[in-house]
Amino acid sequence: MGLRPLTESERTAARLKATAARADRAEIKAKVKSGAMTVAEVIEAAASMESIGRLRVAELLESLPGIGE
Repeated sequence: MGLRPLTESERTAARLKATAARADRAEIKAKVKSGAMTVAEVIEAAASMESIGRLRVAELLESLPGIGE
């Protein structure tokens, strides 16, 4: 069973939601990198924000100062 095709308005809404989620994750990673936010605070924020909850652990750890790829 395949997925039903999305209407143009549904596709636009999904695109905007995805863009906002990426912006949220980028903001969190920048805050962690600058030291304005700790990993514990990110985990707490993930409980209330789905987009932060989907942040990969590896990406979060790589954003810590002194840790990289």
